[in-house]
Amino acid sequence: MAQQPNSENVPAPLWLPCPAGEFERLSSRLRHRQQRRAVLKGVAGLAAATLTGGGLWLWLRSGSDGGPDYAGIRCEEWRFDPVAEQRSLHGSREL
Repeated sequence: MAQQPNSENVPAPLWLPCPAGEFERLSSRLRHRQQRRAVLKGVAGLAAATLTGGGLWLWLRSGSDGGPDYAGIRCEEWRFDPVAEQRSLHGSREL
C-alpha cells in the first residue's frame, strides 16, 4: 500500500532509519536466546542420560542374583513342602 504524500507532495519513505543502538540490542537479544537454548539442550541431555543410566543400573542390579529381594533377603528358589508346613503349624509333633 502506498504511503500518503507529505505537505511538499513527496511520498514518505518506505524504510525508516533504525534508532541508534538498535542492531546491537537485537544482536545481544539473539545471542542471549541462543545461549539459553544451548544451556537448556545440555541440561535436557544430561537429565535424559542420568535417568537412562539410573534405570539401566536398577534393571541390571535387580537381576544380578537371579532371585527376588524381600527386605534384603534373597530367595534363589522356594519350594512348598507340605510336611514341613504342617510341622511348623503344629509344633514338632509327628503327624
